[in-house]
Amino acid sequence: MKKSLFLLSVLTVCATTLFAQSNSSAFFEDTLFWLPSSEKMIVHPDDTANFTIMSWDMDSLQNFPGGLTGTGIDEYLTTNDLDPNQGDVDTAYYWAATSFFLNPGTADNWLIWGPITIPNAGVDIKWRVRHPDQNFRDGYEFYADTLGNTPADFVNAPLYSVSDNHPSTGGAGGQWVNGPAQSLIGPSWRGKQVYFAFHHNATNQNVVYLDNVRITEAFNVGINENSHDLLKISNAVPNPFENSTTLNLTVKDFTRSVMVTVFDLQGRQVMQKELVNVLAGEHSVELDGTDWDSGAYYYQVVAGASQLSGKILKL
Repeated sequence: MKKSLFLLSVLTVCATTLFAQSNSSAFFEDTLFWLPSSEKMIVHPDDTANFTIMSWDMDSLQNFPGGLTGTGIDEYLTTNDLDPNQGDVDTAYYWAATSFFLNPGTADNWLIWGPITIPNAGVDIKWRVRHPDQNFRDGYEFYADTLGNTPADFVNAPLYSVSDNHPSTGGAGGQWVNGPAQSLIGPSWRGKQVYFAFHHNATNQNVVYLDNVRITEAFNVGINENSHDLLKISNAVPNPFENSTTLNLTVKDFTRSVMVTVFDLQGRQVMQKELVNVLAGEHSVELDGTDWDSGAYYYQVVAGASQLSGKILKL
């Protein structure tokens, strides 16, 4: 299952720290962080103690024309739901950053949150974005790093970067769209305390809106947990599934037993199958989840000293 992990704040060089209401008891199974507004936030219980959100205005450019007020990255509330297709509550709140200054210049605004602990499977990062004026579409970046919650702490290359008026941001008619989802997966991130940042760096454009940033535990099917390498899992199809899914695996040498066990998130065994006298080659195991509740499950495949595990999701 995916987990949501996430929180938020603002600073001037000007920095401001935003403290949202953290509802760690209501986090969505696989959600490690979710932030619809500074008034409502969901953070995984393991990360609430040291979690902060900071907003930094590094450019010091103010006096927004055209009726806009404020500095840096600001939160807005409209009586109209600007995100009607998202399906989440409270989407009338959104974050806005402008590069439309009285004296033209380049914006340097940061929204930084964390730390979030990266699980073994890694995480997926999703967000909603809106460019209200299709003729002036602000560029922005997303970062992840382990050093801290100031702009200077983000030394890695951005996970995602889009320039002003890039073709990929056009054609939406000024409506809310999904940003290109990103992932942190692999041994270099597992178990790390990671900070995330939205960096607004447009030059003399208009404004960009950000909403529903969500960090969830990634799906990872077939994690090799040791070096014996007798087993290889290619995939579980379909995943997610409605009633059943088929686990496809390769056995590299003859083995007397391949044991497949499925557990729920509380560690309760919900299914077990054994293949005996298994020849080298490709094999399929049907996992019948007709009687299972909707949600995430872990499977474990054991053959001799070789062990693999992964995750499946029943809709």
